Amino acid sequence: MSETQTQLPGNLPHSNREGWRRLEVSITTELEDALDELAVEEERAPEDIIGRAIALYGIRSKASRNGKHVGIASGSEALETEITGF
Repeated sequence: MSETQTQLPGNLPHSNREGWRRLEVSITTELEDALDELAVEEERAPEDIIGRAIALYGIRSKASRNGKHVGIASGSEALETEITGF
């Protein structure tokens, strides 16, 4: 893995949840639908999608503090789309 790549948490086995804590949150039906859709598309549990989202948020936050940008590129060129608004 290159310096510019960061490994996000993988799909944790559902039978091994040692060390996990339960957190109850309220979300809109739209957010629930989006989460369910992502879980199906990625073949992951909703809690894995949330874990990856939090990890990505942390990566973006650290990059921003270091004067870097996070976004989408068509390759190794300049960013095509910058992700902002966090």
